Amino acid sequence: MPAQLPPALMTTRGARVLVVGTTIASIRMVRKALQAHTPFHVSGSREPRVALEHMQSDRFDVVVFDHGIGCEEAKAMVEAARSAAPIAFVVVGAPAGDACLLTGGDRIAVFGHDDVRDGCGLVESVVEAAERARAIRRRETKTRWLEREATTDGLTGLHNRRAFDEALNVACSPGAGSSVGLILMNVVGTGMVNHNYGLDEGDRMLQRAALGIGRSIRAADFAARLGADEFAVIIGDADIDLCRRVARRISRELEHLNTSEWPDDLPVSVTFGLACARGCASGELYEAAREQLARQRRFVPALVSRRGGGDDGPSVA
Repeated sequence: MPAQLPPALMTTRGARVLVVGTTIASIRMVRKALQAHTPFHVSGSREPRVALEHMQSDRFDVVVFDHGIGCEEAKAMVEAARSAAPIAFVVVGAPAGDACLLTGGDRIAVFGHDDVRDGCGLVESVVEAAERARAIRRRETKTRWLEREATTDGLTGLHNRRAFDEALNVACSPGAGSSVGLILMNVVGTGMVNHNYGLDEGDRMLQRAALGIGRSIRAADFAARLGADEFAVIIGDADIDLCRRVARRISRELEHLNTSEWPDDLPVSVTFGLACARGCASGELYEAAREQLARQRRFVPALVSRRGGGDDGPSVA
């Protein structure tokens, strides 16, 4: 008759367990003990190298080590596996009362073979370990979600002003070394659209503008909505000519989308302010681009860049 399972089993149903043993017999013994009491998915491996590959490529909740593989080898596997995902560990097959101190200060529960055959203590420890691993994953997922929410513009999905300020400060920090390009953009006519067609239509224009901007830049570039109808792109290791090319690409992409994907919507166009500098304060670079944005009502691709040198400040176009 199976032993009464811990309440935590309800939250770890379907958990994945990898058994790493020195012999097929030891793997089968642990697998049989676990599957007799729990609805876990149990896999096995006799080769530590193969087991490590499994741990790094698949999402296991618990790894059960046969004590015979050696504590040092287990430590190396634990350290490597933890770099991929939160995994809990249990050691079996040692003389009763032994303990194994693994990486990170974890003193893992150790069971003798008689305990494994009985199954109850092993099941409880594996269930507890699976719940611990899943709780860590839930906490990390929630933390990542909160961090993303704190730095994402809810309307467009781009980075928000807070994330932009941090990224620009990092890009312009004294240790950065490379030049930084900054493109500021205003979406044309949103005030009139909001007045005549309503705020929802204005929001849709901003969303379409963000889509066009996102399609026009590289993965390494940093796009953000700064607020209202203003957007920005930070380009690392850039000169003013590269900024001009990116701005031209954005302009052309929006023109293409206006006629191909959005023919029945209000057209989206933007004005640009560009600046580029090396070793320049982030505030100075931003103000240089903002000044250019205020002067220009529309982007002219044939603009001639003026390169700054020494302490002349940012180059602008």
